[in-house]
Amino acid sequence: MRTITLTEALNELKLLDKKINKKLRNLSSGNDRVLDVVKGNKDECVYSRMKVQDFKNEARSNLDSILALMKNRQELKSKLAEANAKCTVKIGSKEYSIAGAIERKKSIQFDKDLIIILQDILEQTEHQVNSSNDRVEKDVDKLLEARLGSDAKNVNSDEINSIRETLLNPKLMKLIDPLDLKKIVSDLNTEVEEFETEVNTKLTIVNSTNTIDVDF
Repeated sequence: MRTITLTEALNELKLLDKKINKKLRNLSSGNDRVLDVVKGNKDECVYSRMKVQDFKNEARSNLDSILALMKNRQELKSKLAEANAKCTVKIGSKEYSIAGAIERKKSIQFDKDLIIILQDILEQTEHQVNSSNDRVEKDVDKLLEARLGSDAKNVNSDEINSIRETLLNPKLMKLIDPLDLKKIVSDLNTEVEEFETEVNTKLTIVNSTNTIDVDF
């Protein structure tokens, strides 16, 4: 048994993948044989040109080496998965398991999409409200001007404002925002920025300081 850091384990995992793929390619291409044929009672294989017993030993070795690599890889993946579930890392104001942080990296695009959509909804709705209210105010001002005409100078400003308010209030649109979308968007932006700024460094640190035990 030996103890290695998670960083070393990840590097070994990549190396095992390469070795397994190479072995599989050699097996598929015939460079590493597990079957051969002989003619009659001859003691030499046709394709490998090896003695029958030597070929049997090599065939077993070829298969055993692939199986051993696959077994080691499975053990390494299992130990890494266990460590990823147990070891924690603080990113921004939140604490994640390593597995949680890795998954968050993959899924954070959903947060970005949500931010864009909420921001767009907010801007469009605010624009609609403002545009509508601008039109209403202009219409009311024209109506007041038409009604009062030359008498406007004889009416005090408070009274004109009161009439204007009376005409405006039933027609003005008001934004109903029970969720406080601006704050939600702002908080999401902060969370995403903090996470993306810190995640890689924090994962590097936690992977280099935590260890697992492996049997190969």
